Amino acid sequence: MKKQTLRVLITIIIASFLLVSCEQTKGNDTGANKTSTKEPTATTEKTSEAEEVPNVPTDVDFKGKEFRILIYKGGTDIDNIDFYDNNDQEGEMIYEAAHMRQGAVEGKYGITIKPIVTTADNVSTLAMTSISAGTDDYELVAPMMNTVYTLVEKNALVELHNVENLDLTKTYWDQQIQKDLAIGGKLFTITGDISISDEELNICIAFNKTFAAEYDINPYQYIKDNNWTLDTMYTLAKLGTHDLNSDGKFDKNDEYGLGHAFSSAFCLFHGSGERFASLDESGKPVITINDSRSAEVVKKIADIYNDNSVVGVVEKNFGDWTTLNANMVAGKVMFRPANIYNLRQYLQMTDVCGVLPIPKYEATQDRYYHLVLTNACSGYCVPSTNSDLAMTGIIMEELAYYGRKDLTPAYYDSYIKSRLTPDLDTRDMFDIIFSSKIYDVGYTFGWGSLVNVIGSAVSTNGGFTSKLDAAMSGAQTAMDKTYNDLIDVWGE
Repeated sequence: MKKQTLRVLITIIIASFLLVSCEQTKGNDTGANKTSTKEPTATTEKTSEAEEVPNVPTDVDFKGKEFRILIYKGGTDIDNIDFYDNNDQEGEMIYEAAHMRQGAVEGKYGITIKPIVTTADNVSTLAMTSISAGTDDYELVAPMMNTVYTLVEKNALVELHNVENLDLTKTYWDQQIQKDLAIGGKLFTITGDISISDEELNICIAFNKTFAAEYDINPYQYIKDNNWTLDTMYTLAKLGTHDLNSDGKFDKNDEYGLGHAFSSAFCLFHGSGERFASLDESGKPVITINDSRSAEVVKKIADIYNDNSVVGVVEKNFGDWTTLNANMVAGKVMFRPANIYNLRQYLQMTDVCGVLPIPKYEATQDRYYHLVLTNACSGYCVPSTNSDLAMTGIIMEELAYYGRKDLTPAYYDSYIKSRLTPDLDTRDMFDIIFSSKIYDVGYTFGWGSLVNVIGSAVSTNGGFTSKLDAAMSGAQTAMDKTYNDLIDVWGE
């Protein structure tokens, strides 16, 4: 039991702080920086775009031809469940939706969709072996996004704008990935409603609603008031951290308002709108972590993560991710930055688990940002040995279209009805998260040691500029080599 006197006292202090914070935010909302208090939601988009249909031939019968898709099913929490096979669990709504989508497309075109299953780290290897041999083994392959360009550099994939019947302007295709990962304007991997991997490998704040309610904390209200920021989350987290055994130290036996890891603090960096690298107007990658705002953001994250009286981190307090997750399940962590797929683990919680967006850096920030973890997320690619691009384009379009109709709604419902709180707030939070996805080309390629700079600077609570300077030369060299190698392959 929490000590009630302490609870009341801290709640009054926190409420006072947040009241001042809200007033300051209102005062700062001048014309240029004024931000909508409601994010555009995926639900609204799906409703208004429900009638968007593929512009493909429909009077085609492929006479039982197999449509072969190389995917991974690794038997872990990170698992591709876009396509149904006989090993999937009957009755679970997401698998049933995948089955229904496959049946609809198969029946419409007289094909058999055949998922060819391997492990996550083997998709690119099997694909390259087949392509190098010149054999037409797969219509689609779905490797991890960070391995796609190893295939591109070997001229093993078709540029997707060259696939007949494929219309990437349709909203059932992810438009953000086309902006963020199309180096030189060329796109070789795609996601969208064809897949739920980009949802599973997205980022959120998992939070213990029961825990929060003990302190009258309602994070949804801060989101509605456009005051869900790093400072707000940090201030609220102070309510939930307690030295349970009164031994004067914080470790895995205690209770935390916020639990995470130094090594993954970059998810808050990206939530602030910053990136390791981006593409310029010509599609050339440019390092962007070296701007002045990046340093400010990292400093704030470091200050939060090094407050031992508030934040429990894997490297200091828990020892490993397993212990952090066990403490979350046991009701001893209130906020936990997490991948969406982590939510599956929290079904074991006795308490009620909720989901929130990654906080903004400041209330005047234009929108929320949620990084897709391209080092684990699969994307769909067309092998250069594919002998029927016209059919492939048709089936890709239909899979994405029926994905919007069947797969994506089932994915929402599998969390909202079966896994998390069945309320509108939860649906709204998913809408915000999924409609604000971003891809970081620097994170995807991992040039130099840029991806380690933030975790290193946060863990030492300083030295960001010197650590970045040390990484810049190698990162720039690696980035330039990638770009030049790709240009050589394309002959431009």
